[in-house]
Amino acid sequence: MLGHVAVSMKGTPKTTDTILQFFQQRFCRVPSALDTLIVDQLGCMIIAQCESHVYEVVMKMFTMITVESSNAAYGNPTNEKAQYRHVSRPVINALANIAANIQSETQMNELLGRLLELFVQLGLEGKRASEKSPGALKASSSAGNLGVLIPVIAVLLRRLPPIKNPKPRIHKLFRDFWLYCVIMGFTASDSGLWPKEWYEGVKEIAVKSPALVSPTSSRSEMRELQYTSAVRNDSVSFNELQELKNQILELLRHPTDVTAYVNKLTFAQCTFLLSVYWVETLRIQNSAEPSLVTIITEYLSDTALQKDKSGMWVCVSSVSERVFEKFLEVMKNKPKNEAREAELEGHAQFLLVNFNDPHKQIRRVSDKFLASLVDRFPHLLWSRRVLWTMLDILQVLSYSLQLDPNQETPTLRIPQTPYSIQLMDTLEAREAIVKDFAANSERIIKEAMKWAPQWTRSHIQEYINQIPSSGMWHHTGLSMALESILQFGPLNLYSAPLSISTLEKRPNTSAR
Repeated sequence: MLGHVAVSMKGTPKTTDTILQFFQQRFCRVPSALDTLIVDQLGCMIIAQCESHVYEVVMKMFTMITVESSNAAYGNPTNEKAQYRHVSRPVINALANIAANIQSETQMNELLGRLLELFVQLGLEGKRASEKSPGALKASSSAGNLGVLIPVIAVLLRRLPPIKNPKPRIHKLFRDFWLYCVIMGFTASDSGLWPKEWYEGVKEIAVKSPALVSPTSSRSEMRELQYTSAVRNDSVSFNELQELKNQILELLRHPTDVTAYVNKLTFAQCTFLLSVYWVETLRIQNSAEPSLVTIITEYLSDTALQKDKSGMWVCVSSVSERVFEKFLEVMKNKPKNEAREAELEGHAQFLLVNFNDPHKQIRRVSDKFLASLVDRFPHLLWSRRVLWTMLDILQVLSYSLQLDPNQETPTLRIPQTPYSIQLMDTLEAREAIVKDFAANSERIIKEAMKWAPQWTRSHIQEYINQIPSSGMWHHTGLSMALESILQFGPLNLYSAPLSISTLEKRPNTSAR
């Protein structure tokens, strides 16, 4: 076969070009079984990494064939568009073969961009066709043309690490991908409309998808949603919009503080909210190591969301509660082994750190999640790793009270964790944070002593014993803070020179 010749002689000048030109001349002149074979051979030439221009030519051919055959499915096809319909499925198979076998990570990322772009382009074409055709009431009538690409994208993402900090173009394509998944119904596992393979692909894509808010955006993404969405607000009927709002309220269980906001959302805001719900719930349910980090640090901490005037932060916060419920279910169903314990302890550490976040909303969410976590897994209360982290945080916060609040606000690392705490700008705010965390720590230790006094006392004693050799900074404040949690003691050497009025503003643990 000529394709195999092109592969085996790819280093020979002009051989690949000659064979490629021959394929182009013969392809679909008269529809025949030979066209399917040509598509397969073109795919093999890409996998074999023939010249870069061959990749460009073939991928443009495959894109054109997919778009034209898709357009032919919407209404009355022209002869030019109809001539490719018999090879549309072989092209999808060739793309899947390329996705499964292409080797260079650079090429894989480039292919990912092309596939997402093709998916979105097909979605736009389908939406336009449904608007023009009087018989097509919903955009989902064209969903089949998009759905066949889902397993292809999933195959490729399976071979790539999770997408972190993507370039703006890729980030926008993922946003649009999830928009179409929402409006076409690809996220519904029990709809019966689409092949199960598509839903399985959507789950895999969710695990590797980036967060749907951009950390690099300098403008409010929430204000721009109506302009950047792949589907315009004015192209959606009232009934379609109301259906999306009903979906949101059903998924979020009609919380009273959210309902009023949801009823006023635009189409773009609704699809964004549903996209966040599905990508994050599917991510948490299907990840090998489910994590709460994304929903808290990427979404709830997003400045654009926090400043949004239409209540999007409140809505996303409600989504985060559903995500957290899924997380608890996943962790409960995992085997009770060391790996699960390490994951649970890691999340308890993360929530303890975020209990001291500069933003009040994040502190409240972290407090709520931590309370639910220890309610479901009470043994975390007397976990050595959790107790030690809590006391380390208390030491760091106590230390922060000795720093000059007029200097640049520092970020302090929490020992033995990957996390840091951003301090508040003023001494009064720092004192309030320490006071709240000290009170919370005291409650945790009292509860731990109630249920597992021997283990709790042993871990705290071990913690005290390891302080001199820990290599950390000065620990006098920490040792005094420990004593103040368990029993009242004398003032520490830093607090002693301070006035009574100043001491009264601070928690007992930092004034001992």
